[in-house]
Amino acid sequence: MKKILNGLFAAAVVAALLGAMVIAILTPRTRNGYENRPAVALPVFSAPDALSGAYQDTLESALHDQLPGAQRLEEYYQTGLSAVTLEVLMAESAARPDVYYQFNDLLLFHGDVVYAPVYPEAKLGEISRRAANLNGIISEHPELTFYVFYIEKDTDMDFETGARTGFSTELLSQLWLPDTQKAIFPVRSFEDFRQNFYRTDHHWNRFGSYAGYLQLLQLLGKSDPLRPTGTKHMEDDFCGAKAMSSGAGDYYHEPFDVYTFAFPSATVVVNGVGPADYGRQMIPWDKEEFGTVSYGGFYGFDFGEVAFHTENAGAGNLLVIGDSFDNAILKLLAGHFENLYAVDLRAYEEDTGAPFLFSEYVAAHEIDSVLFIGNIDYFLFDDFLVEG
Repeated sequence: MKKILNGLFAAAVVAALLGAMVIAILTPRTRNGYENRPAVALPVFSAPDALSGAYQDTLESALHDQLPGAQRLEEYYQTGLSAVTLEVLMAESAARPDVYYQFNDLLLFHGDVVYAPVYPEAKLGEISRRAANLNGIISEHPELTFYVFYIEKDTDMDFETGARTGFSTELLSQLWLPDTQKAIFPVRSFEDFRQNFYRTDHHWNRFGSYAGYLQLLQLLGKSDPLRPTGTKHMEDDFCGAKAMSSGAGDYYHEPFDVYTFAFPSATVVVNGVGPADYGRQMIPWDKEEFGTVSYGGFYGFDFGEVAFHTENAGAGNLLVIGDSFDNAILKLLAGHFENLYAVDLRAYEEDTGAPFLFSEYVAAHEIDSVLFIGNIDYFLFDDFLVEG
């Protein structure tokens, strides 16, 4: 009887795995929500890749992203393991707060989860490749005015020594643009970082995003910034992707406070469908309907294309090609242009059904100026290379 039960259990496990594989093949995931990145697709078998081991590595990553329940199991595992590790490290960090402590794939500093600093020397190939990509686009379109805005964060400073890595200045120095068309949102100290960024998430908070908006207006040659009408407290238990992915989501929570604005009138079109709205900044947050507040849920998600059409005739048409950092400022920037088009290259083709080709896009939408904006990942990941 025991052998029969064991056999039935084994058969059930195999059936569950086969069922999960069928689901993964027929309805593949496009995004790993737990780690907030594009999901790895199941690879097509290749004998050379199998012999080199590349196929096996890609398959392992794909199964992690595609099998139903795999991300949830990882979350449970990481949370349990982190509970023990974090207790020890938090005590050490309290005793010596100005020292980095390794915590899973991240670090602890003053008890906060932070990313490790990234130095340009180790990434010169990637920096030069991205600079060449942008320089190619810039040189092919002398009729357009280009701007680049680099957002520094914890990756751009060694908090132990107080030294900035120089990654941002190295990248911008390789771009064929005058200094008046390039800018850096700086992180000069840990206190500066804590002021402008969430503790649990990698994005900037209301202070950082509004400061970035003001800096961008100066870069873009615009004036009359929109002023906050007040501050709204959304909730006390916000926990962002950085803390969640570290496995310490149960230990880190913070208030989610936002500025409110009287946004000027605009028609919004998301992925070609409208009229719509981008984010939920203009309506009350209904926790029963929307769930726990999140950065993307409030400011707007990483859609392939979001277009803002205003009544500012003659104010120019701006194309913003960025990452999720610009989500918090798009509605603010839109009020300074006749039309603003925001493109996230990670999602554009999937959301719109066509590849993004730069020359065709700027011609079709009569673009005057282009803003490339993002943090270090934006300038390193191949997903953000501009084609056409």
